[in-house]
Amino acid sequence: DKDGYKVWDRTFGGTSEDWANSIIQSKNGNYMVAGWTKSMGAGKTDVWIVKLDKRGNLIWDKTFGGSENDEAHSIIQTEDGGYAVVGWTKSKGAGNADVWVIKLDENGNL
Repeated sequence: DKDGYKVWDRTFGGTSEDWANSIIQSKNGNYMVAGWTKSMGAGKTDVWIVKLDKRGNLIWDKTFGGSENDEAHSIIQTEDGGYAVVGWTKSKGAGNADVWVIKLDENGNL
């Protein structure tokens, strides 16, 4: 709170490594977390986007990626109420690792 006391804390993840690299509070007070997971998804690591309500309760989470390593490093809310995520991918693109920008709607859909 405003005096520095803990309001809530939560943990999220599975049986393997899961990382958060960015968090924002959206215009409606919810939280968006961007990072990567080895616990869920299609590949070695996958982009992991988590939406929480104001109290830290899970609204939804989504993974994006292919058979190789994919990570999200930053997230912003866009003017249309959706989100833009940036990170890198080894599953897509022309090189060993490429910048990956993902545009999502407010429900996490491409």
